[in-house]
Amino acid sequence: MTYNVKLSREAAVALTLLVEASNVEINADNTYANLVDIDIDYITAINNTDVLVTVTVTLIEPATQVAYDAIYNQDITFTLTFSAAQ
Repeated sequence: MTYNVKLSREAAVALTLLVEASNVEINADNTYANLVDIDIDYITAINNTDVLVTVTVTLIEPATQVAYDAIYNQDITFTLTFSAAQ
């Protein structure tokens, strides 16, 4: 997934962009959330130009058949939070 992030108004100085993933769930359950690896790649300085944010989601192979059966073919959901500060 890619996001083009920009500030809603011009900043006097460059700000530090922070993008965080939280509330990771598989099939509306966080039991196996540790099997979801979310890599967020972006340039942290943001000012008056767009910043491309790339989010890569990787599912780690479960160690047990029980875990596999619980996550097989289920939706993965999470929240991305974008913030900028000096």
